[in-house]
Amino acid sequence: MNKFNFISICLVISFIILSISSYKAVVYTKNCDRTVTVKGLAEIECIADKVIWPITFIVIDNELPPMFNVIDQQAKIITDFLLSRGITDDEITFSSLDLKDKEATEYDNYKNVKFRYYALKTITVCSNKVKIVKQAIADLGTLGKHGIIFNKNNYNYPIDYQFTALNDLKPKMIEQATANARSVAEKFAQDSQSNLGKIKRASQGNFSISNRDYNTPYIKKIRVVSTITYYISD
Repeated sequence: MNKFNFISICLVISFIILSISSYKAVVYTKNCDRTVTVKGLAEIECIADKVIWPITFIVIDNELPPMFNVIDQQAKIITDFLLSRGITDDEITFSSLDLKDKEATEYDNYKNVKFRYYALKTITVCSNKVKIVKQAIADLGTLGKHGIIFNKNNYNYPIDYQFTALNDLKPKMIEQATANARSVAEKFAQDSQSNLGKIKRASQGNFSISNRDYNTPYIKKIRVVSTITYYISD
C-alpha cells in the first residue's frame, strides 16, 4: 500500500467517525430540547389571625361644649363595652376628631341644616383575638340604646381581617405545588409514551391571600402556582 492510499483510507475512517459523533451529538441535542412545561397549584384556606376594626360614631349639635361632652361620654361607653368583651386597653386606639362646621362650609346651605356641627370619631381595635372581636362586632348594635349613632359607611372604614403566618405555610405549599406539577408532567409523559427527566427550570409565582367570599372575610384563601419545565425522552 502506497503512502497516498494509506492517507486516503485514514481520511475516510476519520470522516466516518466524525459523522457518527456528529449524529450522536445531534440526537443528544434534540433529546435535550424535548421538554414539557407544567403548572402546579397549591391552595389552602385559613382563619385570619389578626383583625383591625374601626368603630366610627357620629355626634351632631349646634353648640361645641355640649357636643364634646357627648363625644367623651359615648367614647367611654364604647370603650367599656370593648373591655367587657375581653379586648384590652393596648388593643384600642383613638383617632383625632373629624369635626365639620356646616356654617363655615361654602358648599353647604347652613340655613337649611338643623344642626351646625357634625363630628365623627373613630375608635380602632387591633387584635389577634379574632373570635372575640367577631363576637363584639356582632353585639355592637346593642349600644344604640345609649343614643350612639354608628357610621355605616364600611367603604371608608372597613373591617380588615389579616393572615400573618404565611411564612409558616410556604415550605409545605411549595412542596405541594411542585408535587402537583410533577404529577401533571408524568401524566403527559405517559400519554406521549415518553420518560420524564430532570427539571430544566422552575419558577415560583407570588403567594396571594384573598377573602374566600364576600360574607366570610375572616376566612382567607391562600394560593401559589409553580411553573416547572421537565426534560422528556423516549
